[in-house]
Amino acid sequence: MRRLIVLFALGLHSLLGEGTQFVFMGDAGHGDPPQYEVAKGMQTYCAAKKCEFALLLGDNFYPSGVKTTTDSQWKTAFEVPYGPLKLLFRVALGNHDHAGNIDAQIDYTKISAIWSMPSRYYTFSQGNTQFFVIDSTKWDGVQREWLKKELGQSQARWKVVAGHHPIYSYGQHGHTPELVRELRPILLGKADFYLCGHDHDKQILKDSEDSALFYVVSGGGSETRAVQGGLLSLYHASSIGFSSLHLDTDTAVLGMHSSGGQLDYERKFQHRK
Repeated sequence: MRRLIVLFALGLHSLLGEGTQFVFMGDAGHGDPPQYEVAKGMQTYCAAKKCEFALLLGDNFYPSGVKTTTDSQWKTAFEVPYGPLKLLFRVALGNHDHAGNIDAQIDYTKISAIWSMPSRYYTFSQGNTQFFVIDSTKWDGVQREWLKKELGQSQARWKVVAGHHPIYSYGQHGHTPELVRELRPILLGKADFYLCGHDHDKQILKDSEDSALFYVVSGGGSETRAVQGGLLSLYHASSIGFSSLHLDTDTAVLGMHSSGGQLDYERKFQHRK
């Protein structure tokens, strides 16, 4: 019953025709003070903006994922920091999660009111937007064909793909050649945003060929590393924090936030025609 009440509350905002509003970040699962600081900032922001849900972009538990659905990290690195937000967290897998038991993360969906990972990769819709959550660590041919089909047949106003590894990045890990070759062509002309983490920083990048496709790195959920700008950069910062996205009928508003929830940078995007 509790899960149904949470899901109803999350869906009501979109049913009222006010667009899709959510927060997202990755690389958070240390269960330490910086993670709790960012979680508190998200809570402050969402209390004012009425977020509908949150996206976790992988590396949900350091250093080696979780072992079972009763692992102590569920409390220290998820339930305690994020429970007060009273939001449903849609979740992607990261490379550190794959070092543990990924089935435990999938199975936790059945026993938590605020955690949702129905499978390694999946799609869901919220308001005017369809989301496609991928497993970029095990990026195989079956998954590629699934994404190509799902994106191709989607009738949603906005299409957002989310995974852990960046396609393009000027952070510590840099570009991911496999995803440049095999994921980017699937997104061209179809997706509006690709959201990811892995690099512990915040970046906004444009695609070199598709003027309506943008890449957002938000991997500052609990720690940060150095980042530089590059040819595709629109914004970059080395700081912990999270990101927000509001998708209205014709306009998307992307915010990059400090750990306290303050807005550090905002950029507006027009819907592809």
